[in-house]
Amino acid sequence: MKDNGINPNVYTFTSIIDAMCRAGQIPRAQELLCQMIDDGCSPNTATFNSFMRAHVKAGRTEQVLQVHNQMKQLGCEPDVITYNFLIETHCRKRQRNLDAAIKVLNQMIAKGCAPDAHTFNHVFKCVLELGDVNAAHKLYTKMREVKCEPNTVTYNLLMGLFSKAKSMDMVLRMKKEMEEEGVEANVNTYGVLISAFCERGHWKRAYALMKEMVEQKCLKPSGPTREMVFGLLRNAGQLTKREELVDKMVERGFISRHL
Repeated sequence: MKDNGINPNVYTFTSIIDAMCRAGQIPRAQELLCQMIDDGCSPNTATFNSFMRAHVKAGRTEQVLQVHNQMKQLGCEPDVITYNFLIETHCRKRQRNLDAAIKVLNQMIAKGCAPDAHTFNHVFKCVLELGDVNAAHKLYTKMREVKCEPNTVTYNLLMGLFSKAKSMDMVLRMKKEMEEEGVEANVNTYGVLISAFCERGHWKRAYALMKEMVEQKCLKPSGPTREMVFGLLRNAGQLTKREELVDKMVERGFISRHL
């Protein structure tokens, strides 16, 4: 490009920086960023997001925050991707700084940057690991207030948290809302619900969900979920029901007959 008298623009530099970051060549990407600035080409949000993505993936918390500070110094406004990276950083297992994550979320909303389901899901994961039911209620209320639609992961996390907190009423409420809003259940959704009913000895509900999962949704239950239901039915003397499920799963090609 340069040999032909074509000056690289922000998109050119960002594309190469992003490729370097994804390849783990952060020092080279940093050198190119300096060259970019020296050439009078101002980096944009996407440029810095490339660095953030690499640092978040590698668990480098300090570097993520340094990139954010550099953005602010250059007057580059963060977008939803930037904020999501910051929140994910605070919510990582080694960090679990719920207060810091909530602070970033509030800053994001205050600046008019609309959070998406991924934004909230990072915080919900942190809340689940901490087992903070009150925080989950507050966060879900805020999610609704800013008109952010929950997705399948959101509901799975909430149902998992409420099940862990022995609140089946809330688990069933989340399941009902999920159905009413047309959010598609996945393998993890059924896994959470089936586990909740199995832990409480409700074989009828667990059986019905497993049957729905296999028969109607054509979803393959995980090994632990399958064995949980089979064990519950066996203990309840419901061997016929167990065989029905085995037949359905064999028919779908999910398991072999010897199980």
